[in-house]
Formats: sequence, structure tokens, C-alpha cells
Amino acid sequence: MKRPLYLLVTLLLIASGTLYGQKDSSAKARGALVLTYVKRPVLPPTEGDPTAEAADELYLLYIIGNQAAATLQRDAVVRDSILYPSGSDACLTDLSTGSYMRRDESTILGGPYLITGCRKYKWDLTDETKVIGGMHCSKVRPTDREKPVLWIADDLPVSAGPVGLTGLPGAVVSMRWGDHTYSLRGVTTDPGISGIAFTKEGKPCTEEQYEAIVDEILGPLLENGGSMEIGGGTIRIVQ
Repeated sequence: MKRPLYLLVTLLLIASGTLYGQKDSSAKARGALVLTYVKRPVLPPTEGDPTAEAADELYLLYIIGNQAAATLQRDAVVRDSILYPSGSDACLTDLSTGSYMRRDESTILGGPYLITGCRKYKWDLTDETKVIGGMHCSKVRPTDREKPVLWIADDLPVSAGPVGLTGLPGAVVSMRWGDHTYSLRGVTTDPGISGIAFTKEGKPCTEEQYEAIVDEILGPLLENGGSMEIGGGTIRIVQ
């Protein structure tokens, strides 16, 4: 089966077999890589809504040495080869420890916040496989958790994924997180980025503290049988 050109080029440049994002002394492991995803709401817009296509956004995952930075394409600023991630999808991950810092600018919650946590899970490879976009993929899930369930590319050794996920056996091709899906659209090697400068502006808190803030502020909105979904930099109140 023919593979997409971007994948063939990437495989040639990652032929050493070392996972991008793992600690290694080789130049290839220290190189930069950008994975472009389509971030799409799980709940579709109202039928006939002319803004339906505008709901999809491009989500960029930069891997530079032992760091990964994620941001929407519209919020990615590059100056003098330095990436400045911004917006509520901005996330910086230390791939050696799995710890991350993400930004949330929700004004309804009193933001912006700088939220810290760790999503370095152990992953179990299932027996399920399929071809997605010409790539042979396998389904994986965390060892001690039910979610998220991911489809990863068998031939694309990248240990980082969207929303701060780390420790992966391959690049995420398709996944759901919160009320959004992430689908791999393309891979770029040597994007001309030499470093990442992540904002320090925001109220520091842990994921647990952030969830408590959400419950306190939005709890009254859920008293009439509504539910709340948090993920991908958005909060949705569902009645």
C-alpha cells in the first residue's frame, strides 16, 4: 500500500528507531518535528449552520529535543526561530518527566490560569489494527485507565501526543479528548524552530485545584440536570 509522501519523508529522517521526545544523545533525537492535527468538536453544529466548517481548527504539536509544545495554528507565534505558544490550547510538556504546564484563558473562571499536571501513562497495545490515511495503526489505551483510547501509527516513532500525553509507543493518528477529536493531518521535519518560550502569565494551580475552581463557579449552572465537559481548552455546558 502506498504511504503519503509526508510520511515517507518522515520515516527516512527517523530511521534510527529512536522515539522523538526520548532522552538520547543522537542528533536525530534532538531534532525538531511538527505534527499537524485537525481539532474537531464531537458535537456537530446545528444542521444548516453556515459556520459548520469554521468549527474545525488546526492544532500544532511541536517536538524539540526533550520538550513538546502544543497550540492552535492561529495562536502559534514564531520570532527569531523561537516558538511562543499562546491561547487556551497552549501546553508545554517535559518529555523526560511527563510533567506539563497548560494555559486556560476562560474569563468566566477568572483566568488566565497556568495549570500543571502529568499525563505520562503506561500504555497497553491492543490487538485491534486498521489503516487510517494510508498508515497502519494500532489501538492503545492506558494500563490503569479506561480513557483515552488512541490510534497510533506503527511506523512513526513519536512519544508525545496532544494535550500533554507522553510515553506513547508511536504518533497519535486519531484520538478523542473531552469534547474534541484530534486527527493527524501532516508531519513536518526541521520546521526552523530552535526553542520554545512559554508564557509565565497566569494564576498557578494544579489540575485538581483547577477542577475545584470549575466546580465552584459552574456548579450552580448544572443544578437543572445539565452536564459539563472539559477538554481541549474549552468548557461546554450541556442541558
